[in-house]
Amino acid sequence: MLLLYCMTEAGVDSGQLLGVQGAEVLSSESNGLACHFSALENAHSKTQDDALAFWAVINGLFQANSVIPFRYPTHMADENAIQEFFAANAGSYLAQLQRIRGLVQMKITIQTVPSTQENVAPTSGTEYLKQRQRESQSASAATEAIKSAGGHVVHEWKQEQRNNATILFAMIERTALSKFRSMISKTENIEAQISVSGPWPPSEFVNFSPELSPSVKND
Repeated sequence: MLLLYCMTEAGVDSGQLLGVQGAEVLSSESNGLACHFSALENAHSKTQDDALAFWAVINGLFQANSVIPFRYPTHMADENAIQEFFAANAGSYLAQLQRIRGLVQMKITIQTVPSTQENVAPTSGTEYLKQRQRESQSASAATEAIKSAGGHVVHEWKQEQRNNATILFAMIERTALSKFRSMISKTENIEAQISVSGPWPPSEFVNFSPELSPSVKND
């Protein structure tokens, strides 16, 4: 059984990497694409070490290349199945890889900081609504300030809410990482906690779902 790591453009060498369970990382190429994978004796193992090794392979390839990771774990029966996958999805993958070439994804998490008075639980529904409104306004102001600060280097933004945090994804040139971090760190008058992570593969900006045959298994 084969465990799939990611897709890249053809010509990317993965031979120096060790994959899940210490397996060799192999590549299969077709139509200008490369699929990177390992052949596993125990394909049903899903330990934390396996997951860390999976992402270590993707990170290793990502250091100098654009990658589109597979969901972990994605399995195929053999290389014939990979070739069938290429035939069905090559055009879409190539278009996306060319679109994100040289670009990376940064993640900015914005969490509002309650004032001293707001650390006390609200005593009425009205107070609760006012507190939520203040937090929402602080998050919105922080979001706009960050977008304004990074606007010159960001190709595209995406935004979502997760629990009580606003998450921003920024797609930027790999060469602009230091400049972007500096711009965000200098953003002023923000009543919120800001954390920045990355660079990551720009998965949030990959805009297609591949056609999966019955031979592809997402566990």
